[in-house]
Amino acid sequence: MAGARGAVGSSRTACNRLLRNAPRIAWSASSFTTGDASARHDDGAAERYQEDVRRLVPGVVAAAEGPPAMDPDDGLVRLRREESQLRSQVSEMERRLAELTRGDE
Repeated sequence: MAGARGAVGSSRTACNRLLRNAPRIAWSASSFTTGDASARHDDGAAERYQEDVRRLVPGVVAAAEGPPAMDPDDGLVRLRREESQLRSQVSEMERRLAELTRGDE
């Protein structure tokens, strides 16, 4: 059960990290569309997108001040360690079950 709780915690961490990065993603998209509109000489669209960029900057700055994102390889290592622990627990439970059933015979 501890492994399942760990997996749920890992999922929550991943979701929180995605939510923390959402302002950066939106800012990047708005910055790109601003440049694209400027390249097309669409000044009205470029101005609207530039306002989006300005509106998103505080969220990007706030997200950057949060804890650093975890390396995906670290998460994979942790999941493999948990998998190994769960396999060991299952093996131990199977061994105990075999002992109990031998005692009933």
